[in-house]
Amino acid sequence: MDQLNQSFMYSQILKEILIIIDFDQQNILEFTAYCREHFSSGNIVLKSIDKLEQEYNSHMPIWWYTYPCFLYSMLNQALRTMNVDIIINIGFFLRNLHQNIVQLHKEQYVGQAHSASFTVYRGQGCLGQTSTS
Repeated sequence: MDQLNQSFMYSQILKEILIIIDFDQQNILEFTAYCREHFSSGNIVLKSIDKLEQEYNSHMPIWWYTYPCFLYSMLNQALRTMNVDIIINIGFFLRNLHQNIVQLHKEQYVGQAHSASFTVYRGQGCLGQTSTS
């Protein structure tokens, strides 16, 4: 149980740090260079890296998260295994994704009193379930 609490606290602190950092275009270039080193084989992946580098600012972060490329699986694996190296490198995206979700939530619930929250998974929603977090 202590291990779970430590992991949770560590991930919360890391999240808070990533949210307050001001990332810029240089961080995207560093991330794509990192990806090219780790995905040196595979034409499809390299094309996705090029697309990310050239078009990142042309799409919303949620678009990139759902776009069928390495980004979704890389991010989720890094979060599952708490691979801090990858999490830091992809931090610009985590921050942008967080801000995009917050903004969309505000737009969806503007002027509405919303008391219950619900859990959403990529590709599916849990209708009728509420969470207290």
